[in-house]
Amino acid sequence: MAPLHLVDAPIQGWSSLLRSVLDRPESIDIHFQPIVDLSRGVIAGFEALARFPSQPYRSPDQWFGAATRLNVHVALEAAVIERVLRARALLPANCFLSLNVGPHALIDERVQHVLRDAGALGGIVIEVTEQAAVRDYEELRNVIAPLREAGAFLAVDDAGAGYASLSHIANLRPDFIKIDRALVTDLDRDPAKAAVVETLGTFASRIDAWIVAEGIERAGELQRLMQLEVPLGQGYRLGRPAPRMEPLAVEVLELGARVGTRMAGSGIGALSEPVAAVASATRTDVVAQIFARDPEAELVVVVDEHERPIAVHLRPLFERGERPSPAPLCVLAQARPADVAQRAMTREPPQRFDPVAVIDDLGRLAGVVRIERLVETLATSA
Repeated sequence: MAPLHLVDAPIQGWSSLLRSVLDRPESIDIHFQPIVDLSRGVIAGFEALARFPSQPYRSPDQWFGAATRLNVHVALEAAVIERVLRARALLPANCFLSLNVGPHALIDERVQHVLRDAGALGGIVIEVTEQAAVRDYEELRNVIAPLREAGAFLAVDDAGAGYASLSHIANLRPDFIKIDRALVTDLDRDPAKAAVVETLGTFASRIDAWIVAEGIERAGELQRLMQLEVPLGQGYRLGRPAPRMEPLAVEVLELGARVGTRMAGSGIGALSEPVAAVASATRTDVVAQIFARDPEAELVVVVDEHERPIAVHLRPLFERGERPSPAPLCVLAQARPADVAQRAMTREPPQRFDPVAVIDDLGRLAGVVRIERLVETLATSA
């Protein structure tokens, strides 16, 4: 006989458990699972996962399932988000913290209130989970917009399964696309799965999103993902959820050292040049001063309050009194030059030959690469 799922237990028992947790949200424990930069073997961020008190143990899925049945799931999600946001002070440097929220909860005033009260959201990734089909994308985008303005990134969960279709991703334009674990399991033994992951990677590059492979449990899966150049990974092979934001295990650090040796000097960051930046596109007086001081300066990058590139003043356009160009193509320093060149050529013709911005793991400007230098490098190595 199949074991009885505890979520099927009498709803009265769940009502009491949920009320106890909602009355005492401090009883919710938050665990952290590392998200690893596969090209460098270092932690790029952590996903926050809720753990609830009960005897016998009940999984988070069971808790949220019962909360949905009792119509208190939004209150439960709001309580968990508030607990997660308190953990920001513990976040290591150059790492992000990802929190889960359902699309229906995200548009609820209770969850919005918690996120607004948190103030600046730099380093926070809001991961829209796959719970139900989105009925109104415009409403959801309107809710997400001020969160992004506050510094948050957006992730879409379970890409390639359920409601997380390519249309869903195209509507939300996330910064991170998390590949469903069903596609990751045994992809080293299944060419069709590998092809889907590769296609998702190509799609992500067209919208300047980063791919995260979830559920990595075997060395073979990890190796195949690295061959496919999936940038970020998460799973028991890299680190289990823990009560604290733990460093990587020794074997993962050794993996990072091997990968780092193999990739040394091959990334686009080696071609990067320093660039002047201003915090507002309207401060044309500052831009004029920069161009006047340095006759050889070709551009000035406009950054937001989180130092992320949002526009570019090109000298010829600026001197003609034209508006700045839109946000540049942004790439990580370890991206392959050939891949960057391919992405650059997919831009609209007016921006196709604009410089590429090199960014760090939090999206902050680190430098620029001129297309001429990129082409020269590729021609030399051909």
